[in-house]
Amino acid sequence: MQRDLGDYIKKNLKFLVPPQRAKKAGLPPGSLTYTGDILDKQILINLISYDADNFSTYKSSEFKKILDKFQKDKINWLNVDALYKTDIINEIGEYFHLHPLILEDILNTQQQPKIDVEDDNLFITLKMLRINSAGEIDIEHLSFVLGNNYVLSFQEKHGDVFDVIRDRITNGKGKARKRTADYLLYLLIDAIVDNYYFVLDNINDKIDELEEQIYFNPTQENFQKIIDYKKQLIHLRKAIFPLESVIRELLDEDIPVIDSSHSRYFTDVLDHLKSIVQDLDVMREVLLGHIELYMSSLSNKMNSVMKTLTIVASIFIPLTFLAGVYGMNFKYMPELGWKWGYPLVWIVMITAGLLMLFFMKKKKWY
Repeated sequence: MQRDLGDYIKKNLKFLVPPQRAKKAGLPPGSLTYTGDILDKQILINLISYDADNFSTYKSSEFKKILDKFQKDKINWLNVDALYKTDIINEIGEYFHLHPLILEDILNTQQQPKIDVEDDNLFITLKMLRINSAGEIDIEHLSFVLGNNYVLSFQEKHGDVFDVIRDRITNGKGKARKRTADYLLYLLIDAIVDNYYFVLDNINDKIDELEEQIYFNPTQENFQKIIDYKKQLIHLRKAIFPLESVIRELLDEDIPVIDSSHSRYFTDVLDHLKSIVQDLDVMREVLLGHIELYMSSLSNKMNSVMKTLTIVASIFIPLTFLAGVYGMNFKYMPELGWKWGYPLVWIVMITAGLLMLFFMKKKKWY
């Protein structure tokens, strides 16, 4: 019984389960502890170095091998897939002089979107959303560190939404190869935010389909879908909404590693985030409307059943009366001795039933 209750809570009430950040309880600040699940056991470090004329890429599971390929006279994008090996994260932090609290936030998958500004770098952590093969939403913890000539990105697992950006850099499309590292950071954040639209559109389509299902078939299963979608929207808002404050702070502060000419690009990202948050609020209101529609449809269905039962009962009330009269055990009842008494009672009962039916039809009760 206890096991069944625990499974139900984990499946349906995930937001009540203590998060995995409890792994850090009792540890001193700056302790490097990965709080997430090990989604990919193989760590992959990918370095892309480029300028307006040249491009090169290297992959390895060892940071020291990648470090030899780091080109300080070019823009370098260092991407780390899988975070559970804290020694590699520590090596990267020591080389780029990252504060231990930044490394702690990189490994803390429960950390909400935030921004930290240092003298020579900028740290941003946020959530990347994707639709997996099962049609479910994956919320992945993602962190960026921006320096003068580099961008570091840290992901929980392989796979992301940056293939378009890699294609631009590889083939020299657009302005990516001609701009500074902060423009690359903008491209990466913009790709994540644009993918939010895709995820929200996916949920919105399901919510629209659910409305028709609820109207014609208000079942308990459909009601459970409403609850599930509502929980998803809560998690999505928790993942997306703080990012709006992060981008706003990025625009308000004077950050040395951000070129002022690129501020308008981040302003565009902020506008997209405002629109996305509004869409989340609208979908939440739509779901509340679905709950009202479910209750209304359920009530209408019950009323229809009760109306049918009432009509049937009303028709049989006079018939029951007649049956009750002639079911009495009196010795002297004139009709009992009459030859045509039985057929006459049937005629009276059928006529009474038809008259009741005609009366209710005229009153438009059905």
